[in-house]
Formats: sequence, structure tokens, C-alpha cells
Amino acid sequence: MSSNYELLISKINEFTQKFYLNKLLRGSIYTAALLLALYLVLFVLIYYTQPGTATKTALFFGYIALGLLAIVLLVISPALSYFKLGKNLSIEQASALIGDHFFNVKDKLLNTLQLKAMAEKSPGNSQLILAGIDQKISELKPIPFSSAIKLADNKKYIKYFLAPASLILLIAIIAPAILREGTSSFVQYNKEILPKAPFNFVLLNSGLRVAQGDDVKLQLKLTGDEIPQEVYVSDGTNTYKLEKESTTRFSYTFKNIQKSQKISFMAGGFNSAAFAIEVKPRPSILALTARLLYPAYLNKKPESIKNAGDLLLPEGTNVTWTMETQHSDQLTFTLGNKSQVLKAINNSFSYTGTIRENSTYRIVPRNNFVVSKDSLTHQLNVIKDEFPAISVTETPDSLSSKALYFSGKINDDHGFTSLKFKYSIREGDKIKSTVSSLVPFKNGRQDFAFFYFWDLKTIAVKPDQRMEYYFEVADNDGVNGPKTTKSEIKVFTPPSSQQVAEKINESSQVLKQKMGKAIKLAAQIEKESKKLGEILLDKKQLTYEDKKQVEQLLDKQKQLEEAVKEINSLNKKNTFEKEENNILKQELAEKQKQIDDLFNHVLDEKTKTLLEKLQRLMDQNNKDQTQNELSKMQLDNKSLKNELDRILELYKQLEFEQTLQQTTDRLKELAKAQKEQADKSLAKDAGLNELKNKQQQLSESFNDLKKEMKKLDEKNQQLERPNPFQNPEKETKDIEQQQKGAEVQLDKNDRKKAAEQQQKAADQMEQLALKMSEMQQESAEMENNLNAKELRQLLENLLKTSFDQEKVMLNLRRLNSNDSQYTSNVQQQRLIRDNMKTIGDSLFSLSKRVPQIETAVNEELQKINFNMDKGLENLGERNTAAANKNQQYAMTSINNLSLMLNEALDQLQKSKAGKGAGKGKKQSLGQLQKMQQQLNDNMQKAREQMQKGGNKGNVPKGAMSEEFAKMAQQQQMIREALQKINSEENKDGKGKLGNLNKTIEDMKATETELVNKLLEQETLNRQKEVLTKLLEAENADREQDEDAKRESKAGKDLPPSYRQMLEKFKTLQKSETEWLQKMPPSLNHYYKNKIAEYFKLLNSGQ
Repeated sequence: MSSNYELLISKINEFTQKFYLNKLLRGSIYTAALLLALYLVLFVLIYYTQPGTATKTALFFGYIALGLLAIVLLVISPALSYFKLGKNLSIEQASALIGDHFFNVKDKLLNTLQLKAMAEKSPGNSQLILAGIDQKISELKPIPFSSAIKLADNKKYIKYFLAPASLILLIAIIAPAILREGTSSFVQYNKEILPKAPFNFVLLNSGLRVAQGDDVKLQLKLTGDEIPQEVYVSDGTNTYKLEKESTTRFSYTFKNIQKSQKISFMAGGFNSAAFAIEVKPRPSILALTARLLYPAYLNKKPESIKNAGDLLLPEGTNVTWTMETQHSDQLTFTLGNKSQVLKAINNSFSYTGTIRENSTYRIVPRNNFVVSKDSLTHQLNVIKDEFPAISVTETPDSLSSKALYFSGKINDDHGFTSLKFKYSIREGDKIKSTVSSLVPFKNGRQDFAFFYFWDLKTIAVKPDQRMEYYFEVADNDGVNGPKTTKSEIKVFTPPSSQQVAEKINESSQVLKQKMGKAIKLAAQIEKESKKLGEILLDKKQLTYEDKKQVEQLLDKQKQLEEAVKEINSLNKKNTFEKEENNILKQELAEKQKQIDDLFNHVLDEKTKTLLEKLQRLMDQNNKDQTQNELSKMQLDNKSLKNELDRILELYKQLEFEQTLQQTTDRLKELAKAQKEQADKSLAKDAGLNELKNKQQQLSESFNDLKKEMKKLDEKNQQLERPNPFQNPEKETKDIEQQQKGAEVQLDKNDRKKAAEQQQKAADQMEQLALKMSEMQQESAEMENNLNAKELRQLLENLLKTSFDQEKVMLNLRRLNSNDSQYTSNVQQQRLIRDNMKTIGDSLFSLSKRVPQIETAVNEELQKINFNMDKGLENLGERNTAAANKNQQYAMTSINNLSLMLNEALDQLQKSKAGKGAGKGKKQSLGQLQKMQQQLNDNMQKAREQMQKGGNKGNVPKGAMSEEFAKMAQQQQMIREALQKINSEENKDGKGKLGNLNKTIEDMKATETELVNKLLEQETLNRQKEVLTKLLEAENADREQDEDAKRESKAGKDLPPSYRQMLEKFKTLQKSETEWLQKMPPSLNHYYKNKIAEYFKLLNSGQ
């Protein structure tokens, strides 16, 4: 039973397999017929309709899709079922299909399959069911199930395939172009296949790939037998006519094309194939930023510049460019001649370079398709670090020839590292030494004005050497290293001793000439003022002519003052030159100082006051007062004339002594040089020509010295009292002969004899120098002894005159004007006046030789003469009171004069002892204190004597009159001397000596009481206070003197004009600083330079 059922199933499976084979055959025929029919329709349709590429593409892919669908459904699916790879019919489905074909077995076949299923579900009844199944299978065995499917029936469907295939074949035979072109156009679905034109469209452009925004010029050429006249181009939206360039050539330009597009040409009713213009994105720069890192020495903060273009940069600036781009894969950065291709990092590029020279930089972005033509090109202008500039103005000192002042200015664009003053000492072509000193300056400045003082006294340079000097400034260039600039190189050649002597002699001659003119002018003013005073005696008031004469006289007086000031200035300059060149020895230096003091005090402040008062009185038309002031002017000018005459004579004497000293020193130097030359003549390595030249120079120097000795003799003869000096003509002649003999021997090349004569000449020079030095010393000692003797005698005569004057004054005070003794006392007064004039003449003559005698001596002499003459006039008129007043004034001047001469004698004696003088003020205070102490002791003794006599405070008439008169006179002398110190040295009580005005008033009170013969304890107490004040003043004076010494020591290295030049420099700097402060801080580089140039020009004109 099992085999029967399996046989049944086998027969059903056979049916199923044949069923799917039949389906496969039929599906293949249907699929082929469908594809051929569609193919026929499509190529014919495409050939005649010429659809666009979009339509062709749809049709092509639709055909493919439909064909694939038919193949899958009608071919592949049955094939898979046939080979049992796909889904097959079930036994029941196959049975149903078999039953539909064989009606008599339909129910039986289904019942058999159902029973089989029941048997499997009910194994207990399986035997009975299986028996029924076998019965039915036996009935079905004879029936062939597979015969139900007839494969041959498929032949009838071949017609569906043959029909389209026949048509295709027929078209291929009859109109192959339809098949060929239709098929070609269909297959090339993405290409537009156009109708064949009688000409060809030839696009001459090599390529149509352009960058976004570029212009595209289409170059078209038509080839063929028939060429149309017009050609158009279409971009799908618009149609444009091409420009005809020739019969066959046409062109058209698409401007600023932004996106890709297809174009086609149209001409003569035909279209060209489509051309694609491919637009590639253009690489572009969106942002350009430059970060500037300046050189460190500029002290500028780093800076970022957005949208950087042309740049103005300091040399050495490190620049980092950052470029933000779009559509850029690479970027070419060209700096100068150097190019570098940069790679993008997030569409950003970076390039760093250090800029040293003017250049350009160029940026070209690019991508894989396009190299940008719109490159960025910018200029890089470099501000070079300029060389520093320096300008120097050299100013010599107004007095010193060994002091130079330099005021200068240094400029640089960024600052400085050093400023130096350099000088080299040269001897011939060789540099002996080089010295460099730093000049201080302020850092962080682009310009700086400096002041420098060069003290040549500190440099040991010989007359045959020279110095080259200059300033050197170095900038702070941190890129190339400091650059230096030198000022103009100047040369200083130190003068020889002969040149110094000639210069000083020339200055002395000028000074003496000006003094002579001033003396004449003073005499003229004295004469005119006397004459004008006499004219005004007979007038009640001043006329216009009188005022005119007074004005002219005042003008002359002012001229005289200016002349005296100029003389004083010249003398200071001459003195400084002498001190600077060490011409003055100790004794001569002291004498020079004394003469300088005379120059300084030759003009009195009272003269200026007198002129102002005279001018005021003249404006007020006050005749009497004007006449009195003219008398004072006459007296002052007479004193001034005498003082100038005296100083001139003293100056001539000093000039003689200085010249003699210089000549002696130069003679010693020449003797030393001559001796050295004698030694060189014996040396074998010395050249003969060099020896001859040197000996000739020595002979010329001695000849110049000989001329100086002759001039010295002439100067001596010009003195009122010539010195015992004789020109040593014999000695100089012998020396000249020795020098000439040496020259002759050198010409003969006899060095030994030449050396002998040179040695003799040197010895004779030394002997002559010694002789002149001893002669000068002996003359000075003799002169000092004689001057001291005369001064002592004059002092004695003056004291005797003082006592005589006091006696006459007291006698006249007691006598009546009608007394017989009155006339004899008047005659005695005349004798005193005549004697005083004799003393005055002798004293004036002596003052021309003794500089220790103060200027005030001549003034006191004039006062004495004036008061004695006025006193005699009043006595002649029997005006005793007025005469006594004049006599008292005369006595005061005599006392002052005695004090001055005593001090001068003391200084002269100390000068003889070699201790030096010149401390007049300090000695005067000391003397005043001693004199005041002695006066106080005498007053104490007088007080004690009065108490013994029973007098408490008043002295009886006639008792102790002479003692009280002498004490009053002594107090008066002390007071007037103290007044002079207070006015001249203590600024009328405002100086460091303290307020001496009260002390002077106390002295006046004592004088009044002594004249009135009053001497009480209160007076003695007051005198003790006066003495205490004098002691305090002396101590203050000593401290002041020490301070002055310290200040002098601190400033001794600075020449006279140093402070003045420094102040002038500071004033100029202050003015420039004020201008700079007004300058806006935002001013750019150009205008700042212009202002700097302005100041430089301004300073050069100073």
C-alpha cells in the first residue's frame, strides 16, 4: 500500500514539473514578444519625435524596468519553481488542476488524499482506511496525469514574437537609418541626438570649465556646404544671437557666469548638440589679518590689523598674516621674490615673515579646479632705523682759554644707547692717547639736548701736540646693532708760552689804553662840572641851556661808568688768563689780587645814586641842590680820576714784574732745551738735519726773548718811578754768538764743537736767568722797605695833624669871633690844610706803588681837603659853628685815614715777612674788637678817677677835657670803620654778621656822652654790650670766611662762565619743552619729524 501511494504522489509531482515547464516556455515567448514590440515602438518613436534627453532617459529606464519585470514574473519565477528552487504547487493544488482536466478522477483523487490524512491522524482505524486507499489508487493507476499538459500548444504563441521581430527586420532592410539612429538615440539616452544638419557646429573652445564670476567667450565655427547667416545660442531660458566674426566664425560672451549650465546652438533650423559650461567655485579671501610683533627695543605692544593691506612697518617687524578663505585648498603667498604654497587648516592659512626691506606681498588662493586670477598684491614700506643725528655748538669761555662749553642735540627715531665725548692727543701723525667720557642722557627719548663742559686744565698736553675731539652718539638699533654718528672733528692746539705771553701783553695794552681814555674822561667831567657849578652861582634858576649842559654831563658820567665797568671786566679776564696759565707766582699773585680789589671798588654805588638824584633835581628845577650835587660830582670824579691814575700805575708796575718773571721762566726753559740739544748733538743716532732745524728753532726763540727784554726795558721806562732794571744786552749778545757758532759747527758736521757751544749757551742762559731773578727779588725787597718807611712817616705826620686839628677846633670853640687869638688859630688852620695837602700828595704818590692802600684812602683825602677848604671859608666869615662842623668832618676823615694807613702798614709788613696779606676785612674786625676793648678799659679808668674826685657822672668844666676828647675821637673811628664793614660786607645789617645798626647807634650815643663829658655806669654797661656784639660779629665773620672757602673749593674747578652758560642752556630747553607740551600726542610721524627739524634749525641759529 505504501508503494501504491508513493506512485500516486510521483505521478502528481511529474504533473507539477511539466506544469511549470509549460509556464516557462510560454512566459519566455510573451517576454520576448513584449520586449521586441516595445523596442519597435520606442526606436521608431524616438527617431521621429526626437525627444529630449529627459524623455529618452524616462523611456529607456521604463523599458528596462518593464523588461526586467516581465523576465522576473514570466521567466525566472517559473524556472525557479521548475527546478524546485521557488514556491511550488501543493499536492492538493496539483490534484485540483488534474481533476479539472480529468473529470472522472477528480473526486477519487481528492478522496484518496483525504483518507491518507485520516489514517495518519487515526492509527487505530488505519487498516480499514488504508484498504480503501489502495482500492482507489488501483482505479487511478491507468490514468497518465502528465498528459494533461501539452507543451506543443505553446507554438500558437510564437506569432506574438514573430510579428514585432518581422517588423524590425523589415525596417532594418527597408530603412536601416530608422533602426540605427532610433536605436542609437534610444541607447544614448543621456545624449541629445539631433537631426543631421547640412553643416557642423564646431566649438573652438578648448574647455568650458570656468571659475565662478568669470566671463566665457564662446568661439563657434561652422563647417559644411551650406553655412547659415545667423547663429543663436540658448541656455535653456534665454536665446542670444552670436556675433559674426567671419563667414564661418561666430562668438558670444557670457558675462559674470555664476552657475553651471547647458547651452546649444541653433542655426538654419537645426540645433547643435548640448554643451555644458561647468562653473567651479572661485577661491576667495574673506578676511586678512596681520599681527605685528615689533622689535623689542621699540617698546611697542604687539598689534593686530584687520583687513590689512599696504603696511608701514619698522624695520625688523615680525608679521604673521592670517587669511580666512572660501573654496580654497591651497594658497600661494609671495613675499618679495620668495613664494611659498600654504595648506589650509579649516579654510584658514597662516604665514610669518620678518620684514627688513621695502617689498610687496602677493596672495593667490587656489583649489583643485581654479587658480584665482584676482590675487591680492600690497606694498610693504619699511621705516628704516635711521642713523642718529647730532648737532653741537661750541662756545669758548668768556674768560678762560682752557674751558669749552658744548651745547648740542641728539636725535634718533627710537632712542640711544650711549653718548660719548672723545678726544685724541696727537704728536705728528702718531696718536699718543685716546680718552672717552660718557655724557649722561635720558633714556626713552627720541631727542635730547645736552650740555657738556670740557676743562682743558686737567689734560697734560705739550705745545707740540694737538688734540682732536668730537662727540659720538650711538642709537639703540636692536635689529642691525647700534649705529654711531660723529660730530664734526675739531682740533685744539695748545698755545706756546710765547703765544700766551703775547696774548696777555696784547690784552694788557688794550686795558691800559682804555684806562687812559677813562682818566681823560673823568678829568673832563671834573672840569665841566666845576665850570657848570660856577655858572649856576649867579643864576636864580636853571635855564633850558643849563639843563642841556647837565644832561650832557650826565651822559658823559654814564659813559665813564660803562668804561670803568669794561675796564674791570677786561682786568678780570686778564687776571684769569694769568692764573690759568700759571704765570703769577705767589708774591705777584697777591699783588694782582690787591689790584683786582682796587678795580672792584673803583666805582662806588654812591655815584649811581648821585646821578639819579641829580637827574631828579634837574627835573624839579632845583638850582641850589643841583649846584651842590654838581660839586659832589666834581669831587667824585676827581677821586675816580686819581684812583684810575693810581691803578694804572700799579698795573704797569705789576705788568713789568710779571713780564720780568715770565721772561726769567722762559729763559730757564730755553736753557733746559738748549742743554738737551747739546746732549742730542753728541748722540750718534741723531740726524744732522734734525739737529740743525732744532738749533735754528732755539736760536729764533732766544731772539724773540731778546726782543721781549727790550720791550720790558721800554715798559720800565714808562713808569713814573722806574725799577733798577737794565737790559742785559752784553749777556744776550754772548748767548747769540754761542748759538750761531753751534749752527756753524753743525753745518761743518762737527758735532762735538757744536755741543760745546750749545752747552756754553745753556750755561749762560741759566746764569742770566739767575741774575734777573735775584735782581727782581732785591728790587722788590728794596721797594717794600722804602714803601713801609714812607708809609710809617706819613702815618706819624697824619696823627700829628689830627692832634693839631683837634687842638685848633677846641680853641676856636672856646674863643669869641672878635678875640685877638681867633686870627692866629685861623692861620694855624691854614697851616694844617697846607700840611694836609702835602701829606695827601705824598700819600697819593705812595699809593701808586703800594696796592695795600685801599681805594677809600683817596676818597678820605678828598673829603679832608674839601672840609678844610669849607672850614676856612666859614672862618673867614667868622661862622665858627659851621667851621667847627667842617673841622669835625675833617677830623673824622683824618681818623679814618689813619686807621686805613695803619692797616695798610700792617699788611705791608706781613707781606715782607712772607705771610701774605689780603685779609683786610677779617683783620679790621679783629682790630676793631681790640680797639673797643682798649677804649672800654680807658673809660673804666676814667670812671674810677671821677669817683675818687667825688664826681658821680659829670666832669667839672676844664677837667679831663683832653682825655674825654680822645676817647670820643677813638669811638668815632671805631664806629665809622664798623659802618663801612656793615655797608660793604654785611649788606647794611642783612648779612651773616648780624644786625650791627643798633651797635652803631650805641656807639653814637657814647660819642655824644663823651663829648658832653658824661660817663655813668649805664654808659659802661652799654660799652660792654657793644664789645659783645663785636665779638659775635667777629665769630660770624670767621664762619662766613670758612663757608666762602668751602664754596670756593667746591667751585674752584668751574670756570667763571660755567653757571651763566648752564642757565642759558636751561632757559633754551625750558622754551623748547613748553613748545613740545603744546604738541598734540596724536600727531603722526611726519609732523613730529617736522617739529624736530624746526627746533634743530632754531638751535643752530642761537
